[in-house]
Amino acid sequence: MATTVILTMTTGQAEEAPHLPALGRPPVVTQVPVPPPTLAGGRWRIITYFDGVALAAPKLQDFATPANAGQTVNLPWPTITFNTTGALEVFVGCGPALGRYDMTDDKLTLRALAWTINCGTDDTHQLLAVVAAMEATSNLAWRGASALLFDQAGNLQLILSR
Repeated sequence: MATTVILTMTTGQAEEAPHLPALGRPPVVTQVPVPPPTLAGGRWRIITYFDGVALAAPKLQDFATPANAGQTVNLPWPTITFNTTGALEVFVGCGPALGRYDMTDDKLTLRALAWTINCGTDDTHQLLAVVAAMEATSNLAWRGASALLFDQAGNLQLILSR
């Protein structure tokens, strides 16, 4: 078996090397501003929550959110959704809990949080504990892609992740 190699050559000028700064002058570095992280505009998974005694991991199951225009959305993880308009939805397998929130710097304020209970005992306890943790939340800190929500005394209430 024979192999044929065809080389083609083009004529023209070679690309110029980038210009280096003059000796003794540092290069100019352009930084692209990175927007600060925000809770608004997304659905967050509840990684852990304070259940009144200790931090607890949420019970995982195949959740189906309440029907929305005839559709259901299957979620494998309990979630909190912070709408850009200030609406809030907590869904942990039953409920949901709905309300409003305000964010100023790293301060989080919840307003008018209400829920319906239409589930079993375990799911009800989880919903009430997550709602209580949300109501206690006043401060927010970021650790990588995770949001840490603290109460006024600095106690961790929730860890959320995208």
